[in-house]
Amino acid sequence: MKVAIVTVGELPIPDVRGGGAETLIEHIIEKNEQYKELDIIVYSIYDELAEKKSKTFKKTEFVYLSLNKKILLKRLKRKAIKLISGFDIPIENYSYSKVLKDILRRNVDVVIIENTMVPYVKYSRKLKKKVLLHTHWDYINNTLPALVLNGYKKALRKSSGVITVSDYIKKCILTVPEITSENVSVLKNCTDLSRFGMQYKSVELMALREKNGISQDDFVFIFCGRISPEKGALELAKAFNKLHDKNKVKLLLVGSAKTGHAQMDSYTENVHNELKQSSDHVVITGYIPNQDMPMYYQMSNVAVLPSINDDPAPLTVFESMASGLPIITTYSGGIPEYADKQCAIFCHKDERIVSELSDAMDIVRKDSELVLKMQQHAKERVKIFNTDQYYKDLLKILRERMNHHENSNCD
Repeated sequence: MKVAIVTVGELPIPDVRGGGAETLIEHIIEKNEQYKELDIIVYSIYDELAEKKSKTFKKTEFVYLSLNKKILLKRLKRKAIKLISGFDIPIENYSYSKVLKDILRRNVDVVIIENTMVPYVKYSRKLKKKVLLHTHWDYINNTLPALVLNGYKKALRKSSGVITVSDYIKKCILTVPEITSENVSVLKNCTDLSRFGMQYKSVELMALREKNGISQDDFVFIFCGRISPEKGALELAKAFNKLHDKNKVKLLLVGSAKTGHAQMDSYTENVHNELKQSSDHVVITGYIPNQDMPMYYQMSNVAVLPSINDDPAPLTVFESMASGLPIITTYSGGIPEYADKQCAIFCHKDERIVSELSDAMDIVRKDSELVLKMQQHAKERVKIFNTDQYYKDLLKILRERMNHHENSNCD
């Protein structure tokens, strides 16, 4: 089966700059090197490091494209529209028309559009049932403007449908009239258990702690992700300041304003300023490459991931569980589908969040027996979200969709 994967184009493939969707695509192409079930073509934004890494893959062809010349202007326009209307318009990071021409000249069986609506709507007109949207976000729901929603519904009818990362996203899509469960499949996210579950030597973890100014007997809460409003970094900062006892406690803040880059913005500055009153107990690393993250998780005691928006399926949840970390998180989107109450403490993402986060941190800090039980369950729970199963589940969905299309043509 020949499969074309069309990416958003904000970050490259392979995932040398991070990114959730990009990491999942790399899991697919890595597993395909092992199972060789697919001939894959990946369309990605150009990146020198990514192109170098791409040469290690034999069963995937990489087509690299340049950024649109007016992309910065388009991104500013997108931000302005979102600020005024609350509606996030999709933009073309590279020429999707050029990619479509390239796909049309190849004998491709399936085209997977990764997490962007522009090519999905455009390609469904030309490629029809060959097209599948793999959405990692809540792009299709009944709150959209009628004109936009009608365009999405037409694309859904013409294409082979949508793959979502959680039941939560599927439910959002099914709020749209005329869309049924038959149009939507769920492919649960995964993580590389061999990487995040690998046990590092205590001497290595001790050295990393020392490098970051963390004592061996400090209790470490780790936050990993974008330093952005939707990830709840400011609420976490306020909650940490409220802790009753910070003796031998550290907050490890890993991430920056933009995935893949050591970038600051006004929100990040607000978070840093909030944490000044606890500065002796806070370590801020900035962006850390994903390949280095397993050690940062393993030198920590508990992950705090307080998503404010309805996060569909953040990979930091899987990575924390695979690393054997209890999680403090929120009742957000698809998170409760992945973590459960035996490995996570859930907080409400409303006006209660700061107090509940602080209380949860106090609880785990003082209850070593509870932490141990949560650690053990996290490692067991995450086993079902492995890369092998992810690849096999994707194959199953692709075959089902292709068979359904062929049977429809016969009818």
